[in-house]
Parts: sequence; C-alpha cells; structure tokens
Amino acid sequence: MRPKTLLTLLLVVLALAGFIWFVERDLPSSDERQELAKRVLAIEAEEVRAIELRVDGRTVRLERQPVPDGEEGEVSGDWNLTQPLSARADGLAVDGLVYDLVELRKERTLEEADLGALGLDSPRGQVVLETAAGTETLSIGGEIPASSDMIVARAGDPDAFVVAAGVWGDIAKAPGEWRSRDVFAVDSEDVERVVLRGPSGEIELARRAGTVWIEAP
Repeated sequence: MRPKTLLTLLLVVLALAGFIWFVERDLPSSDERQELAKRVLAIEAEEVRAIELRVDGRTVRLERQPVPDGEEGEVSGDWNLTQPLSARADGLAVDGLVYDLVELRKERTLEEADLGALGLDSPRGQVVLETAAGTETLSIGGEIPASSDMIVARAGDPDAFVVAAGVWGDIAKAPGEWRSRDVFAVDSEDVERVVLRGPSGEIELARRAGTVWIEAP
C-alpha cells in the first residue's frame, strides 16, 4: 500500500474516532442509563423552572425567580410562590420536593394499564413540572393497601408505575406551608451594616474584612 494512501486512511480513522468521541462524550454510561430507566421522570432537578401542585380543586404554583439583568428566560435557584398567593417560597422545601419527584423510582411497572380501574382517570392529585424543553405531568393515584406505595401515571405514557408514597405528603401541603419563614430576603454574607434602635439608643454594626465591628456608639 502506498504511503500516501496509508496516510489518508489513518486520517480518516482519526477523524472518525474524533467524531465518535465528540458525539458520545456527553452520553450516559451503561450504568447511568440503567439508573435513568428506573426513574419515572427523565428530567433533572436543576432543569425544573416551575412546578404546579393540583390537589382538591386548588393549584399551588411555584416558580424560580428570574435572574436580575439576566438573559430572557434565565432563572436563579430561588423560588417564588405565585398561586394562589404571591410570596417568597421556602427554597429548601421546594428543592426537596423537586428532587424527590425527579428521583421517583419505579418499584413496579403496570404495562398498558387501565387508568380508570386504577383511579387515574380522576386522580387525587396532579403535578406539572415545567422545563425549558416542555412540561411533564404526573397523575397521582391511590395508595396500595398494606404498603407504603402508590400508583402514578405520566401523561402520554400507556403504562402506570408503583412508586414510594412518601412524596404525597408534600404534594398535598396547604399553600401557606410553602411560604418562606425568613424575615429578610437577603443572605447573611451580603449584609454589610446593621443598625439596632431601641429605647436606650442606637447601635451600629459594620463588617470589615469579614469581621463585625461596633461602629457606634
């Protein structure tokens, strides 16, 4: 074989190997694919931009806050309660719910399930998770007697799934339970000065190089 032909073939092989590496570098491994297959929802917690909890005829809607001066549609990790009332949300609680939902594991799959027989044609609750790519709707059926499991169905999927029922307690929370308990909407590391006023006068505290000093009186 001519050296020029050999060199051409080598370049083709290298180019093909580079293309395969580029395409597959972000693909999940076999173990990761197996883990993903066990999950009811094929989305990640950080992708969720809003969540709606529909229970007993009411809707609780929680949305990630937009990033100030960010690009259109860019959101932060903070949450707001927007329906049925407007307030800052308990971010840790919402993050915990989102994580529990996206990590729901299929204990058992009920193939080509009769949703009516399982009570999923009129579910006791629904959860809608919104991402930049679209929405995922999860219908919540009843709990299985003598177990800690319940039945759920994903919109557009002919199957139903048996999953752990623990997440239902959060789904069914009253709207007010999602409100933030924080008095101030700031992080402690962002505070540079605090003024305390009382009957005996005023005390002013300030942060200097990471240390808090009394500046007045």
